[in-house]
Amino acid sequence: MKPDVQQVNAALRQLAEDYAEGQLSVAAYRTRRRELVCSVTGQALPQLDEGEATHPGLPPVSVDSPVEPSAESAPPARSYRAVTILVLALAIAGAAGLLWFVFRK
Repeated sequence: MKPDVQQVNAALRQLAEDYAEGQLSVAAYRTRRRELVCSVTGQALPQLDEGEATHPGLPPVSVDSPVEPSAESAPPARSYRAVTILVLALAIAGAAGLLWFVFRK
């Protein structure tokens, strides 16, 4: 017997709120979400090997070892000062040209 859609939506919403508030680890959130989705779709829970990624493209997560954000995955900081100065200079030149065109008489 499949659960009601509204009940499942409420359970998923509560699960997401618990995760957002830090009450659940990544692995626990993914496991409980998978259980809810499989109960609705009628599929059997997939058996994951220890250390297997719980989502394609993401590193493996276990309950015992939370994932620490790595510094090497962050994009390098860029300075847009030169671009900003160039855009401002073009805007000032455009405004000056417009004023000259309007008041040249």
